[in-house]
Amino acid sequence: MDRTGTSGSEEKGDCYVEVTLDSENLEIDIQSKVEKLYGKSIRKTVKETLKRFGIKKGVIRVRDKGAYDFVISARLEAALLKAGVKIENDRIERGKEREIKLRRTRLYLPGNNPKLLFDGSIFDCDCVILDLEDSVKIDDKIDARILVRNALFEIKYRQERMVRVNPLPLGEEDLKEILKTDVDTILIPKVETKLQLEKFTEIIEKYESEYKKDKKVRVIPIIETALGLENAFEIASHERVVAMTFGAEDYLADVGGERSNEALFYLRSRILNAAKAWKKQALDTVFPNVNDEKGLEEETRLIKGMGYDGKGIIHPRQAEIIHRVFTPSDEEYKKAKRIIEAFERSKGVVAIDGRMIDLPVVKRAQKIVDLYEGR
Repeated sequence: MDRTGTSGSEEKGDCYVEVTLDSENLEIDIQSKVEKLYGKSIRKTVKETLKRFGIKKGVIRVRDKGAYDFVISARLEAALLKAGVKIENDRIERGKEREIKLRRTRLYLPGNNPKLLFDGSIFDCDCVILDLEDSVKIDDKIDARILVRNALFEIKYRQERMVRVNPLPLGEEDLKEILKTDVDTILIPKVETKLQLEKFTEIIEKYESEYKKDKKVRVIPIIETALGLENAFEIASHERVVAMTFGAEDYLADVGGERSNEALFYLRSRILNAAKAWKKQALDTVFPNVNDEKGLEEETRLIKGMGYDGKGIIHPRQAEIIHRVFTPSDEEYKKAKRIIEAFERSKGVVAIDGRMIDLPVVKRAQKIVDLYEGR
């Protein structure tokens, strides 16, 4: 039996690890451009990881390109898994509920890219999505899963921490590792029925119970097919769901359409109505052209006007435009405060600047205040 495994790359901020377990002795070979400064630290990380998993024999080769300790440990663990080692990681973070106000921007970060996972903590966005699905090649699923888990252990993300897992059955392997961390929200792709969503949430509950978690992870289903859209209202009703979103490209491929705001209008309307009917947030898809700032602003103004609460992004520089569109101006905030205060004083319908103010207007004003004060 070939008991070898590899993981990682020789890209900057990563490391390439190769293990061969058919050996009578333990040999550790480390090559690093920063070996003089960090060689001892790298070797210590390797030895501690091997000890944690009970590995006493084998040849371990590490080609380091400036990787952080959590990356080295993740790459070594993934290589050991591919070599057939049975690994049980007993580190569990039970976590506490965090109040989430804004989801204006959700930045997708490829789950197998150490540099972007680390840099994500400093980007100006409301949520980071550590992605295990579309951005990860099938041969790299194990590598990304362990790397994302370690990133969530070690990186102090100030944003809401989201992970997009794979569809079942691969998604269960993702959840088994990711739920050991203090992750806030799980994005579930290609949801078509409430029953499918319930299968996911049953797995989530199983691991929450096994790990004795102190908080319940939030869930956001992603609608990506015509069938999923037809069942969006029922899917949104699930108690775990905090928001609804969709994948435009997959949906359009399913129905045979080409991307335009006209082609997406029905999809956006159905998702929005399903979410709002159950008092959940509605989150728009990504804008794919990172160089088209005018197009991004126009699309963001469109979805904000429809009632959406935020938008996905694939580059951090898209966040500034979306935040600007979604954040009310000082004048809008002051007017909204006047409306709320006048309505509360009158305890009924009141006129401001010649316009009748009733409850629906007050609700819109309260949303403006919430957005302004939550930025």
